[in-house]
Amino acid sequence: MTMGDEDDVLAAETALGVLEGEDRAAAEARRASDPAFAAAVEAWEARLAPFHEEVLPVAPSPDLWSRIEAALPRSAANDSRPAIGGWRAAALSFGGIAAALALVLVTRPATPPAPPAPPAQQQPAPAPAALIAQLPDAEGASMLAARYDQGDALDVRATAIPEGPGEPELWVIPADGAPVSLGQFARSGASRLALAPTTRALLRDGATLALTLEPAEGAPHAAPSGTILGTARLTRI
Repeated sequence: MTMGDEDDVLAAETALGVLEGEDRAAAEARRASDPAFAAAVEAWEARLAPFHEEVLPVAPSPDLWSRIEAALPRSAANDSRPAIGGWRAAALSFGGIAAALALVLVTRPATPPAPPAPPAQQQPAPAPAALIAQLPDAEGASMLAARYDQGDALDVRATAIPEGPGEPELWVIPADGAPVSLGQFARSGASRLALAPTTRALLRDGATLALTLEPAEGAPHAAPSGTILGTARLTRI
């Protein structure tokens, strides 16, 4: 059986011995039949034991109750004073309940705070889609591979640039058909071509790349002068 707050208070009152009459009999009967309630009473008895050792008994003054009786108002009905026994029982009863409730509030273990919620996992921003192209020669053999990761440079890897005068120069051909130079690169191995903002805007899915051989002087050139060796479209991956 699950113990609620009222059951815990009743267990504390039972352990303190402040219950009387039918209430005490009911509590003792429940203690005998309800293992959870009995365990709660025993826990309170163990918890309250140090208080019993520290509190020394103090005998009341012999004339205490007579002074209380003398201070009570006379009854308008029969000019008699209330029975002192009833006041004593009421005082003991309310005092015991107050003590039990105070001990519940002071000594009851605080409910542990709920653990903090784990911080929300921030999802990493998806990586920008890359654009790739592979330029073949007339026989279909790869001359170079290009990759653009939406940054400020284009990565090129030359594999089999044809022999001839001049250096390999890569071009992007936008929708208007006027080639724009992306720069010259090494005939073998990897190269990185820095891109101006206006040039980066031309590198999009479906744009055409072209390869020519151009003089080293004056690069990048305004327009190609050599024969186009191969073309390929940029494809998003």
